[in-house]
Amino acid sequence: MKILHICQFLGIGGLERVLYLLIKEQIEFGHEVSIVVYDWEKTWVKMFKDLGIKVYDDYLKEDGYDFNLIEYFNKITPEYDILHTHDLNPMLYIGALKLKRKLTLRKFPRIIHTTHGMEHIKEVPKTRLYEKFLAATADVIVGVSPAICYYYLKHTTASSKKIYNIDNGTPVREFLETRKDLVLKKKIFSEFGLDMNLETYVYVARVVPLKDQKILIDTFSKLKDKQLLLVGPSGDENYWDVINNQSLENIFVIGAQENINEILKSCDIYISSSHHEGLPISVLEASAAGLPCILTNIPGHKTLTKYSEQEIAVYFEVQDKDSLLKAIEKIQEPNIKENIRINLHKVVFKNYSSRRMFNQYNKIYEAI
Repeated sequence: MKILHICQFLGIGGLERVLYLLIKEQIEFGHEVSIVVYDWEKTWVKMFKDLGIKVYDDYLKEDGYDFNLIEYFNKITPEYDILHTHDLNPMLYIGALKLKRKLTLRKFPRIIHTTHGMEHIKEVPKTRLYEKFLAATADVIVGVSPAICYYYLKHTTASSKKIYNIDNGTPVREFLETRKDLVLKKKIFSEFGLDMNLETYVYVARVVPLKDQKILIDTFSKLKDKQLLLVGPSGDENYWDVINNQSLENIFVIGAQENINEILKSCDIYISSSHHEGLPISVLEASAAGLPCILTNIPGHKTLTKYSEQEIAVYFEVQDKDSLLKAIEKIQEPNIKENIRINLHKVVFKNYSSRRMFNQYNKIYEAI
């Protein structure tokens, strides 16, 4: 099968990491896979080219709605069986192209669309109209969480028959490592100037208000026996300046990094202060790396609990500093760290592997 994945950006984020794993599985299965990226952020283009696939990265989108981009897609898409779009922007062009082709009675590839997050719905209300257009023109809609699927079912005209929930996946071993790799830890801590003697919390996310790195900085600035490592690219220049200009000895803002797995394995506890998530790949990666997690009490994080009756994380309320402090205190209680890291790892291994994710997508590809 010939598959073309379509992305606006290829940065160092959750979407890109999920897509990278999916394409690796597709190549191994025997599909012919390509990818197109058309906006300014193309940091991971080389990573995808190293997979041996064709990468279309020669087009740079103009500001606003770029009508020339429709013609660009018109030239490169006809040879493919499946067009797999990721997040809203690509579907505004592929959907328009599909309608244009229909008017000329020309055959068009089948469209699978994956929505990886819905934060734009709150941030830019007019995108609700764009989502309705997406729902009408895609052949299949995949949401990475039940909440995303529920949105399409209740707020668009999409039939329940074309809406699927496929959880994100990550490479995960069956058994947890019992000891940290001290050589790796010394390497990572030396690179970023971390203190080997302090308990280290890590958060991997774009630096934007929605991810709320500020509440963590405000809290950890008072916890001198711990240190906080914030990993991720800027998604908002003003907010980045606020976060990056914190000159605190136990808080480290290191920007986008490619060696996420090594960083996670070197830290002690994963923490997320996000206000909204689909199913965050960073939490799955943290569990695969053996970390216990402190997470905000939001649907994207809580969806992990559907596979276990045991405690799999310590939760705190969004934007609530007192609740956050209580969560940090709770994870210090005897056996809590070990129990939740073991329980969450079992859930991730059984239900969120990258192979399982691929198999679910592949069934849809074959069905349409």
